[in-house]
Amino acid sequence: EVSRNLAETGTFTVQDPATGKLVPFARRVPVFHAATAVIIRLFGPDMSWQFAVFNILLSTATVLLGAALFCSLAGPAVGILGGYLMALNPNSLYYSVQILPDTLFSLFVILAAIIGLRALRAGSLKWYLGWGFSIGFAALIKPVFKYFWAAPLLLPLGVKALRENALKKAALLLAGFALAVSPWLVRNYTELKLPGFESDFGMNTIWATTD
Repeated sequence: EVSRNLAETGTFTVQDPATGKLVPFARRVPVFHAATAVIIRLFGPDMSWQFAVFNILLSTATVLLGAALFCSLAGPAVGILGGYLMALNPNSLYYSVQILPDTLFSLFVILAAIIGLRALRAGSLKWYLGWGFSIGFAALIKPVFKYFWAAPLLLPLGVKALRENALKKAALLLAGFALAVSPWLVRNYTELKLPGFESDFGMNTIWATTD
């Protein structure tokens, strides 16, 4: 319903059962609904097989990027083996044909890992901004990722080589994260007085999530 309303009206809304009017929705985060709305706009509301094809392409891209990541970390043999294991993972096979956000989320988690690895190896400050943005974008697909920005901030405590410009890197990572999530958080607070990523029947879930 949310994706259909977004495709038709351009708003994240659901129908209030009591009044029949559209009201702002924040029980889930926006990116998956936005992607689904694009498919509805392109193919109409009966788009099950088109979405399945889209999801399979996302799953394939996730496996290929995962293989590339493993290859970069440990060589071609590990890359190929890791790609095979990802492709044969039952969860990967199951979610690749479901109208659920998990496949899209997996793709952007892998992208965040690739960008993060690039930031750690290159040491370039701009990559930390991209790393933070990719973490924030993934959190807008499934909010279970919304606290992951804290993990990179702890790395300099245990890895001496990462301590150079650690404060600048941390600031850029947080800025990238904020750049990704701020529009959604501002929208939630402006329209629903909700200071968080999502709600669940009106309960603020900034500290916990059912995902």
